[in-house]
Amino acid sequence: MIRGTVRDVDGRPLANARVMVSAAPAPVPDIAALTDAEGAFGLEAQGTGSYELAIVADGYGRVEVAVDVDDLGEGEVNAVLEPL
Repeated sequence: MIRGTVRDVDGRPLANARVMVSAAPAPVPDIAALTDAEGAFGLEAQGTGSYELAIVADGYGRVEVAVDVDDLGEGEVNAVLEPL
C-alpha cells in the first residue's frame, strides 16, 4: 500500500486532490485515489519497486513524486502543492 499526504505550501491538508500512478515497475491498470479531509490517501501497490505518482488539485500546480515500495508492499510519500 502506498500511503501519503498532500498539503499546500502553508502545511494545510488538501482534500480531494487526485493522486494517480503515472509509472510503475510493471504495467498496471489505471490506479488513482482522492485525498480525504486530512489530505491523506492510499493506493494499492502492484508489487515492489519504484513508482511515480502524479498529484493534482483544483487551483494548484501538478506535482510528480517518486516512491519506493518495499518487500512488504509499503511505501510512503508526502507531497506539497503550490498554488497556480
